Amino acid sequence: MLDILTPRQESLLPLYRDKLLGYGLCTDPANRPLAEEGIREAYINVGLEPPKKIIWARSPLECLSICNDLKYQVSSQVRNQVCNQVSSQVSSQVSNQVSNQVCNQVWNQVSSQVRNQVSSQVSSQVSSQVSSQVRNQVRNQVCNQVSNQVSNQINNFCYGQHDSSWLSFYAFFNNECNIDLLQISGLVKIAQSAGWFLPYKETCIISERHNICKLKNQLLHCDGGPAIQYPDDFSVYALNGVKVTKEIAETPDHLLDPRLILTEKNAEVRREIVRKIGIERVCQKLETKVLDQFRDYVLLEIPISGLENSPRYLKMKNPSMENIYHLEGVPYGINTCKGALAWRNKMDEYEEPLKLT
Repeated sequence: MLDILTPRQESLLPLYRDKLLGYGLCTDPANRPLAEEGIREAYINVGLEPPKKIIWARSPLECLSICNDLKYQVSSQVRNQVCNQVSSQVSSQVSNQVSNQVCNQVWNQVSSQVRNQVSSQVSSQVSSQVSSQVRNQVRNQVCNQVSNQVSNQINNFCYGQHDSSWLSFYAFFNNECNIDLLQISGLVKIAQSAGWFLPYKETCIISERHNICKLKNQLLHCDGGPAIQYPDDFSVYALNGVKVTKEIAETPDHLLDPRLILTEKNAEVRREIVRKIGIERVCQKLETKVLDQFRDYVLLEIPISGLENSPRYLKMKNPSMENIYHLEGVPYGINTCKGALAWRNKMDEYEEPLKLT
C-alpha cells in the first residue's frame, strides 16, 4: 500500500497539473496520427477490435451531424467499454494500492484544479451548447425518428482533451508510482491530441480541438467574441463563466440595450448584463425610480409606457464579488426592500440573516 509520496513524487504534482491542463485547454490543430493511434489503442485495451473507419469532424456538433448522415450504421455504441469500463477498472486498482490520504493529495493538487477549469467550465459549456443546438435542430426537423436518434447520441460522447482531469489523476500513479494502469494509455493519447469522439463498433467519429478557448480568473470569458470556437465556427459565448448569447457577448457595452434585463429570466445572465453595462448606466437608461433603500439594497421601479404595473427590481450588492450588483425582479405589490428580501427568502416577514453569502 502506497501511504506517502516521496519528495520527488510531490515535486512532480504541479508538472502533471500543468501538463494535463494544457491538454484540456489546447487550441492547436489536432494531432491526427497520434489521436488515431490512441483510438485504436483504446479499443484494444478493452478487448475490442479497432474501428475500421475513423472519421474526422470539425466540432462535436459536426460529429452528431455525421452520425445522423450515417444513420443506423453506427447504432452499436461502445462508449461504456472504451471510457466507463476503463475508469471503473483503474479506480479499483488505485484504491487497492494507494491510501486515501495519498489519493486526496494527488486529487487536490492535480486533478481538482484541472477539473475546475476544463470540466466545470469548458466541457460543461460545450455540452450545454451542443445540446441546445441539437434541440433547436430537432424542433425544426420533420422526421422525428432521425431527430431523436441524433439527440440520443449526445450521451455517447467521450470527451478527449476534456477528459484530462480524471486522466491526470491516474496518469500520475501510472507513470510515477509503479502502478500499471495501461488501460488509460489510448485515452491519454486522445486527450493529448484531439477533441470529443463518438466510439462505435466499426466506426469512430472524432472532433478537432477548439481553436479558441479563453478564460479569465479560471472562468470561461470573452467580452467581444466567442469564449470557445471550433474550426467550423461552432461557438460558445460566456462572460465570467456564465453562458450568454452572441448578442450580449459581442455588443460593446455602450451599445448593449439595458432593456434586455426586462426579458432575461436567468439571474446569472441578468447579472452579467448589469455587470457589463454598469449598474449606474442601467438605472439611468431605464429611468428607474427609487422606491426604498435599506443598507446596500435599493428597491427600484422601471416605468414602462402603457403598462399600469411597472416592473420592480431589488438592486443588491454581491457580498462575495467586489462592485458587482444584481437586479432581481419582485412582485408589483412589494413596496420596501425588507418586503422584497422576505419575498425572495420565502418568508412572511423580513428576518436578519445570520450570515450573508
